[in-house]
Amino acid sequence: MKEQNKNKSIVSTIIKSLEDESIELIDFDNLRTVLGDMRKTCDAHEKISAELAFIKGEYRNRIAGMLKAVMTCRHNEGDMQILSDLSGDVKDIDAGELVKLYGRVAARFRDSFPASFRYMTYPDRFGSQKDWSQHKI
Repeated sequence: MKEQNKNKSIVSTIIKSLEDESIELIDFDNLRTVLGDMRKTCDAHEKISAELAFIKGEYRNRIAGMLKAVMTCRHNEGDMQILSDLSGDVKDIDAGELVKLYGRVAARFRDSFPASFRYMTYPDRFGSQKDWSQHKI
């Protein structure tokens, strides 16, 4: 963080020198160093942006899948609007809102399709393990 502040200060000084048309005051060694650091920062930024887009895309696809499943059980007009909003470019979707939406949709999905935890210990002693009613389908 300290290095970034130093780089910002150097860039501000260079910009000021360019605006004043005082090119002789520019320290080109510092400029080369700052530009090299900026190139590394840009590369890191591109990588992080690509990873974020991938994660947001995965969240969007999971939310859409759960919403479609929930809509088969319980039709809600708001669900269609959410799907419509999610159909745009993933870059236009706020990551925080996507995470909040995922939590709400996942809760509705679990409510619509409750899980069975019947075999948390041991299966029924007298029941057959081939009895399909004992399993979540």
